[in-house]
Amino acid sequence: MKAISEPKRISGVKQHQLLSIGGIEAVASLNAAWDKLSNQHHQPLRHQLVAIYAKERETSTEEDDYHVATILTSDDDDGVVTLSKALETGNWISWALRDVNTAQVGMVKTANKLRVSLMADSSFALLCFAMLSSCLSRGPKFYNGSDQGLELVKTLFPGLPTIGFYGNGEIAPITGRNEILDHSAVLGLFA
Repeated sequence: MKAISEPKRISGVKQHQLLSIGGIEAVASLNAAWDKLSNQHHQPLRHQLVAIYAKERETSTEEDDYHVATILTSDDDDGVVTLSKALETGNWISWALRDVNTAQVGMVKTANKLRVSLMADSSFALLCFAMLSSCLSRGPKFYNGSDQGLELVKTLFPGLPTIGFYGNGEIAPITGRNEILDHSAVLGLFA
């Protein structure tokens, strides 16, 4: 994920409904991030936006120490943004974009971390891409027709037998607990 807004504390929330961020309506915060992004040289699709959040400190895409929540709806009249996960007042939140280049960098970083932690060449890799719907997938549709995530794993681990599947939510340990992930790829290497 590529952050497109500065992290701010959630100041109002009711379960999955995000009411305010840093004292302003949640939808105004989302719209400001979208307008800033739309004024740049490329025009992403609005469904590529997500919320990234952390409970105890500012969200940081540099350290991969964040969680992802899909934006389900936004209501300009009520000022509310409805998310796929229930957040809490005081959590840190940023708006982010599902970005192809950032996804590739993240995959390389993760694969290299796994390689170092195994301290040996792996003999098996499980590659699993989340797929909320065909237009939001991390597979071929995300990468303009080819599964660049899978190709990257083949490049990083040449000759490694690989098995995988496309899913609608992956489960992986994030900051010490298992979570269901949105728009994510989970790579497991077994030696």
